[in-house]
Amino acid sequence: MTATIVARSAPPASQSAAGAIAVHADQRIPSLDGLRAVASLMVVAYHFGPHIVRTQSPFQFLHSLPQLMFAGVDLFFVLSGFLIAGILLDARESQNYFKVFYVRRAFRIFPLYYLVLLAYVVTVAVLGARTAQLGRLFENPISPWAYAFYLQNFAMTAASGFGPVWLAGSWSLAVEEQFYATLPLVIRKLNTRVLTRVVVATFLGAPILRAVIQKFQFIHPLGGHLLLPTCVDSLAAGVLVAMLVRQHYSWLSRKQRQIKWAALACLAAWIAYQYIPNPQSIRLAFILDTGNSIVFAGVLLVILMNPGMWLSRALAIRPMRELGGMAYSTYLFHPILLCFAFRVMTSHDPQLNSFSDFPALTAALLATLALSFVSWRFFEKPILAIGHRFTYQRQAAAWSDPVASAIGTL
Repeated sequence: MTATIVARSAPPASQSAAGAIAVHADQRIPSLDGLRAVASLMVVAYHFGPHIVRTQSPFQFLHSLPQLMFAGVDLFFVLSGFLIAGILLDARESQNYFKVFYVRRAFRIFPLYYLVLLAYVVTVAVLGARTAQLGRLFENPISPWAYAFYLQNFAMTAASGFGPVWLAGSWSLAVEEQFYATLPLVIRKLNTRVLTRVVVATFLGAPILRAVIQKFQFIHPLGGHLLLPTCVDSLAAGVLVAMLVRQHYSWLSRKQRQIKWAALACLAAWIAYQYIPNPQSIRLAFILDTGNSIVFAGVLLVILMNPGMWLSRALAIRPMRELGGMAYSTYLFHPILLCFAFRVMTSHDPQLNSFSDFPALTAALLATLALSFVSWRFFEKPILAIGHRFTYQRQAAAWSDPVASAIGTL
């Protein structure tokens, strides 16, 4: 379903002039599905590429590509911050605000996640010591209870490692759940001015906290990337975009050209930064996630304000929308299938050291796409539809342009 703009009566003087434009709340922006697909492909590209390239490999050049190409998790976080904040801002006065939000989140996140976790627990129980034959897929286990309560990012920090590959990527899901546990109350209780200050403070505070951890190492360096307070800048960037388009849409509409040039300049500068010789680059690593967040927030804003431009249209094509729907299952499945494919076809953990590794890599990619498609169409999508039977009551009027429709994607 595409977004349909409908005229509304003029908003109260206290609201933004953008309130004169609104959309039906349960429609969706196709280009954001496509942007989610891009984030998913970036994560897969990293794990199927640079992450498994070892020394003396002819594919070492992959490590020299712009790091932004593989920062898919940061893009996921920016999108999540924007979409979740949009839901909450548009429904903040609803009587069943908390109930509907958490019920919908549960229907979207829990079924597939706990199915993957159950499959892990059952496989470990059945195979026992034989899991060692599957290498990194099961090595360095972390308590299943940490995964069950979305505390694995803390457990991974304490263990100084990501644990078994089967659930290694789930740290970002833990961050998301912790974000969901806090943001609804913050948006419900704070007025717009205070909320803006809090979000800006969290955006600026995250890189400072990463720098302090990097300098004094009072926790393992992994904690500088896996904990909500240390990676909240990406989420906060999305929240700021959601607030900006709701409060200043008219101004943004007049500045579309400048926004596009500013976003392009940020993108070019951030890519160039990686290739400028800098002896302090390692010490400045704490700014990488923040830089990524700024670039992705800029791209998101350009797409939102220019739904007819070539980029928005390209992201909205059906294959990209379908990949966007599959993104959650793709994220969970691809490391598991990558390890399985290499173990079955090469008897070793994933690596990209020669062209002989491509058959296993291809098999893993095809299996990921096939299984993700089946999961999305026949498992996730029907369950998601059940969750959307719960609707917000006495919902406040949307303050936005087509972006308000994005809440229908969740």
